[in-house]
Amino acid sequence: MHNLTINLLEGRRYSQPVKDQQLRHNKKEEVYWVDPRSHQLTVIQGQEDQVTAPRQYRESLEGSWTTHNHPNNSPPSIQDFLCSANRKEAGFRVITPDATYIVKPTNDKWDLRLQLAHTPTIKEWVDNFKFHLTAGKYGKAYEADIDRHSFTVDVEKRETELRQQKSYNGVWEATEEAFADLGKKYNYKFTRIENPSNLLVKRAMELSKQAKYKQADEVFQKAEKGDPHNYYVSLMKAIDYKFRAGIAHIDDKKVEARKYLK
Repeated sequence: MHNLTINLLEGRRYSQPVKDQQLRHNKKEEVYWVDPRSHQLTVIQGQEDQVTAPRQYRESLEGSWTTHNHPNNSPPSIQDFLCSANRKEAGFRVITPDATYIVKPTNDKWDLRLQLAHTPTIKEWVDNFKFHLTAGKYGKAYEADIDRHSFTVDVEKRETELRQQKSYNGVWEATEEAFADLGKKYNYKFTRIENPSNLLVKRAMELSKQAKYKQADEVFQKAEKGDPHNYYVSLMKAIDYKFRAGIAHIDDKKVEARKYLK
């Protein structure tokens, strides 16, 4: 883990869009925030599936917006909600390859029902996320606290209802909808913003279907320029080119595209 703190009052520059774009395709999780009082930017690098803000930063987290990434393309987790509320953050953002999620309390203060009764220590965080089922008693205690939390129960119940009612194409769609549905009950706003480059790709594909290949290529170029490390852009462009050439059939065009990318 590597921690970095920069005082923005000393003339150091920082760009949120640039930082977000860097996070979007990171292979490891990373969290950053700016203390609204000291104007210090703090960046903490974590592991492939978790990042933890040490207890020493709790004061600077209060009232701040935190941003971290999910390399596996998953939406915010229940722990993200509970910990943000427990630390009394202004809100939090999660960056994934496909989207940006923004979550904030509707009345500038988190609903008390979202705050954990048990505040985790550093050891508890490590035990819980690194060792999971083999965690020590502290990790298990914290994990149990989350498991029995009313918000956890409500999210899982709503996910089950949605999966029974609808057919989803994506793995995380029911989770996203459950979080959005529960916003009114727990007084928060949940927003999902699609990666702009992904939207451009969809537009390019539509143009290609209309045989407007020149325009489609221009839109593909914009998508690549906006997000040069986006595998989805490269994959869909390859699929489209193969389909134009008549090499790929509808059923196996994805397989053909992957061969092309190699």
